[in-house]
Amino acid sequence: MNSVTQIIFSITSFIIALSLLVGLILISISLFNIKGQLKKRNRILAQNLRPYLLIRRLNQNTLEIRNAGNTPGVLDSCDISELSNLVGQTIFAGQSYTFKSDAAETTINLSYHDQINHFMETYTI
Repeated sequence: MNSVTQIIFSITSFIIALSLLVGLILISISLFNIKGQLKKRNRILAQNLRPYLLIRRLNQNTLEIRNAGNTPGVLDSCDISELSNLVGQTIFAGQSYTFKSDAAETTINLSYHDQINHFMETYTI
């Protein structure tokens, strides 16, 4: 091999090595971006696909518990004795129960879960 061929071979080898290094760096950046997007998507799905048990006052002596979420939730515990018959029951998406309560303004703690997570909410009614 003459010296010109060796120089061209060396330059070509350098360009190939540099191209591989740039490619690995770009692939690594893309993988980190994909990982971040997947975490964000999973967080949004977890917020959207969970039960939201809400308690609100309909009038002076009537309260309503409603699942405003998109999945069923199981009521684990509640501070109000009127809801004791609902503890352990599944409240499906959009389902609501009304009950009489003569309590004045009060704070209610709800504990409920779905198939994956447990949730605890505090309401002042």
